[in-house]
Amino acid sequence: MREVVVAVLSLGFALGARAAEFEGKAEYRVKGVGAGPARDGSAVVYLSPKGSRSEVEIAASPELASQGMTEPMRMISIVKAGEPGRAYVVNPGTKSYSVLDGQPEGKAGSWTVERAGSDRVGGVGCERARISGSGGERFEVCITRELGTVGSWAASGGGQDAELPRALKKAGLDGLPARWSVVDPATGAPQMTMELVRAARQKVPAAMFEIPAGYAKTSVPQASPEMQRKLEEAMKDMPPEQRKQLEEMMRRGGGDRPPGR
Repeated sequence: MREVVVAVLSLGFALGARAAEFEGKAEYRVKGVGAGPARDGSAVVYLSPKGSRSEVEIAASPELASQGMTEPMRMISIVKAGEPGRAYVVNPGTKSYSVLDGQPEGKAGSWTVERAGSDRVGGVGCERARISGSGGERFEVCITRELGTVGSWAASGGGQDAELPRALKKAGLDGLPARWSVVDPATGAPQMTMELVRAARQKVPAAMFEIPAGYAKTSVPQASPEMQRKLEEAMKDMPPEQRKQLEEMMRRGGGDRPPGR
């Protein structure tokens, strides 16, 4: 799940509100989430002068599916133009939201962008690049300017997100990502890739970038009641070793703590 969060926020912090030329909707396919069997999904990103909104749906992991929990993981993140470096993670199922600050004060780092040639993704030409963060983050991307520029496309990176858009713009890569891969720093292999399927210019309602009335703020993203119930029931009957593995998977992904812990 961690790879999903990193990739979603990588897209979500793409803001460019003051200088953005592209306003509209971009649809992505998501491939190969984490280790083990590939888990595919989809993502839709909305961009406008008001901010960005990412909606992602990922198939349940094999560990959860084996316990009858086949509900896909859904995640909505919102970054507002006036609050760069902060993402609102919204859960319609629980009518709640949490706030993630990508740039703690005093934690800014640096990014290196290495151009790597041209490619075509989703019917558009794009420029490939390898991105390295001083905190160990690695991304491989392909950026298109055929749809216009996105002035401050940034990625979450442990407090470095304010510097990445500057590095991308300096490299001439301030367009719309056609491909964005989270790379394992140890092996250099992609852990998860989001690829553009289609994009269209359109007006995006301002309400898309607001938290719905009545939603409660929580400290961490919450699972839906149905998913939480199934998880609790399944973990009661798990062998100790399997339960331990699932607990570790949830810990890495920032999920809810299991019952009795």
